[in-house]
Amino acid sequence: DVRSGRRRAKDFALFYRVNSLSRSYEEALRRHRLPLQVVHGVEFYQRAEIKDLLSFLHLANNPKCDAAVLRVINVPTRGIGKTSVGKLAEHARDHGLSLLDAARQSRRISSLNQRATSAITRFVEIIDRLCESATAPVEEILGRVFELTGYRSQLEKSNDPDDADPRDSCS
Repeated sequence: DVRSGRRRAKDFALFYRVNSLSRSYEEALRRHRLPLQVVHGVEFYQRAEIKDLLSFLHLANNPKCDAAVLRVINVPTRGIGKTSVGKLAEHARDHGLSLLDAARQSRRISSLNQRATSAITRFVEIIDRLCESATAPVEEILGRVFELTGYRSQLEKSNDPDDADPRDSCS
């Protein structure tokens, strides 16, 4: 109807109950060059968890990406605060390193406490394990991201209905 001119795009609304279903609708509308406005929600690729998972995938492919490290170094929460990240960034800058390479040297950064150093070391180990599977199919890498990072556990514990598995809401 929109293409024939009998109706306008603004005459239509699309309702869905689970935000995880939005991606397929958004992509279809964009593919057909139809305007889109998400109301009372966030577009699929703007959701925090999608940005986080994409950052983990990006790090598996390019461990030198500082922006991705900054996004996920403490996601899910692992005890690496802004102060520790600042000390890592300073070390990286002073030594011409990427943030992940600076994190690899966290034991040499005297201003970091033992708890932060341990958490940073665990983060580096997670990214190194993800990098090992960088050439695997994306589904396999995502599965590893969910398991290694603790993201699956975080989502399972969440009370946010948007974090629910969309298959749970189908009848």
